[in-house]
Amino acid sequence: MSDKTWIIATDSEYVVKGITEWLPTWKNDKLRSKQNEKPANLDLLLRLDAAITAEETRQDLKIGFWHVPREYNTMADKLAKEAAQHGDL
Repeated sequence: MSDKTWIIATDSEYVVKGITEWLPTWKNDKLRSKQNEKPANLDLLLRLDAAITAEETRQDLKIGFWHVPREYNTMADKLAKEAAQHGDL
């Protein structure tokens, strides 16, 4: 494996926990929740997992996730929009 790593930063704690914590547990439990039910949004998390795996293989890298508090994401969005208006991006 390469030393390359991509980090996906998002203000969605649901996505980060879903892909890094819940999905691995569900995979070990035959894609069932602790209540033995199909987890909500399992189809979306499986699609994301497949896309991550394909990209990691294709690019020879590791993809990680980082939860960014919403207030920091809002600040980053504002700064990016300002930079785009000035042609800095």
